[in-house]
Amino acid sequence: MKRLYIIQLIGLLLVLGCNGKPLFDQMADNKLIITVKGTFESTADCKSIKSWDKTVSYPQSIDDSVNQVTDSSEHFPSLFMMDIAEIRLVRIDGTVDNIATERQVFIAGVSDDDPFFNGQGIVIQADDIKPDTVYIMAFLYIRKMVFDNATQWYIDSSGMLQQGVPPTTIFHETNVFGYDFNQLMVNAYYDTLKQNYSEVNRVFPLAVPIDGGLVMRKNEPVVLEIRLLLKNFIKLYEYNFINTQNLKAVYHYWAPSDWLRDVKNGDIAIGGNLIAVAHSYKPLQVATVSGTVSGTVSGTAPSGYIIAIPVTDTFGSNQDKNNYFMDTTSNPLWAR
Repeated sequence: MKRLYIIQLIGLLLVLGCNGKPLFDQMADNKLIITVKGTFESTADCKSIKSWDKTVSYPQSIDDSVNQVTDSSEHFPSLFMMDIAEIRLVRIDGTVDNIATERQVFIAGVSDDDPFFNGQGIVIQADDIKPDTVYIMAFLYIRKMVFDNATQWYIDSSGMLQQGVPPTTIFHETNVFGYDFNQLMVNAYYDTLKQNYSEVNRVFPLAVPIDGGLVMRKNEPVVLEIRLLLKNFIKLYEYNFINTQNLKAVYHYWAPSDWLRDVKNGDIAIGGNLIAVAHSYKPLQVATVSGTVSGTVSGTAPSGYIIAIPVTDTFGSNQDKNNYFMDTTSNPLWAR
């Protein structure tokens, strides 16, 4: 009798697949691969990839919003911690599919050798997507983003600036030294001088457009690559509060540069400044992009990059390369 039940159960599993396809077959051919990277640069073997600049100085890496400048006592972060609750994909018709529902955490060394920062990326576990469906955006539900080497400073009763106990936060159920800047990634207002101003307030979830869209064919592997611009694009900020001794105090913490919405002294919200893009490619149909870039920065590194963009957008329209420039000469839409 038990053998009969087992045979019947296997039969049900073979039948209950989607679209008439056996469930075991569906489990065996997961073809979607998601990678998350902390740099816009390409792969680890790219000769033009820039090293981390770990200089701590004002105003190079200390933001102008910092009132209590303590550059001689600050240290560049050595660890980056990220806690992702889930990832969803948005179809071209606006419907949303859950494709990575399990919480995933990782710790990356702030180093040129760490996969998260050298272009290799971190692989995220995900389910397959529906074949022949066009996806245009990824939703990243980020629970925490933490850089270590945050500091605390307070003004004592005699008016002197003193260093306090470094801030800590809970990461992956463990108390760690660092500051969770994700809690401050809220945009206080829309930047109406930008063409895409209505999309700037994108924090939780972090809405990442998929340049060129994402379509997966049956039995054809596809990589979805999500890039967050963090490498060589972070600054030290200041968070004001009253400590347990009722003294004025500040936390100094590291977070993305305020390239878009300038962070002022006393600001709490620093949202709108995290640059994120995504694109998809088929690993069996990739090519090598090569070229030369003239000029150097301080005689040590190329002054630019060779960049490839899709010929057409998600809707099949020809793309204008000027839309990818951030200078006002090539693209007046960036004028502020």
